[in-house]
Amino acid sequence: MKLKTLGCSILVALAVAVIGSVGCSSGTSTLAQNPEGTSPPPKYYPINPNRTEPNPVSDFLYEINGNSVTITKYIGGDGDIVIPAEIDGKNVTSIGYEAFYKCVRLTTVKISDGVINIGTDTYDPYTCDYGAFRGCYNLVSVKMPDSVTVIGNSTFAGCENLSDITLPRELIAIGEHAFAACDSLTDLVIPDGTTSIGYSAFWGCRNLTSLTIPSSVANIGEHIHIPAFESCEKLIITCPRDSFIHEYCLLHKIPTLLI
Repeated sequence: MKLKTLGCSILVALAVAVIGSVGCSSGTSTLAQNPEGTSPPPKYYPINPNRTEPNPVSDFLYEINGNSVTITKYIGGDGDIVIPAEIDGKNVTSIGYEAFYKCVRLTTVKISDGVINIGTDTYDPYTCDYGAFRGCYNLVSVKMPDSVTVIGNSTFAGCENLSDITLPRELIAIGEHAFAACDSLTDLVIPDGTTSIGYSAFWGCRNLTSLTIPSSVANIGEHIHIPAFESCEKLIITCPRDSFIHEYCLLHKIPTLLI
């Protein structure tokens, strides 16, 4: 049973105080969350970041819905993984909202073409307890196919070492807290066609210096305590003049580079 919270700022703030043990499993988790004040989780480095062959199906728990498959849990031991495009002859289209939650072993992820949603299949919009890759402290690189249209709430929150990621060209929505506390992100381009950015989506990205946002973005979620770019002290947003995001930056006193 997931407890509902009033906002998610506390949970996101704790996203960086993640995880002590190694590996991901179903049933009883081997990932014990470190209490505040203890030593940080162990550091891992990519061993096979150039891997191209998909991981075996036995590395995943999954659900089949018609002709589509949702990855619900990673139970393998590899830190550098490739998510398969098909399981049991059916297309993998979704990655569940806790599929890789707190997998501290994880260092690189390649998502095969055909995945549409990350972290949105059965997500409860009133709780931020989970995120598909939330708390993957050692995750460095994520390769997403252009087929992905939605990056769900808290998907990469607390991925402190995530530095190599390119957003898919078909992306429509970035969820709440999606990249919160991603300290290693320095620059990112949001593709044309994206229409919404959830509140606190980039909260606490302290080293994010360059973010390009297109005119198609017409909605940025608001929260009384956590604006989308809160604590991004180095950020300069590149955007079209007189666009929605330009007006947003003027309102929130965010430096801009106009195009």
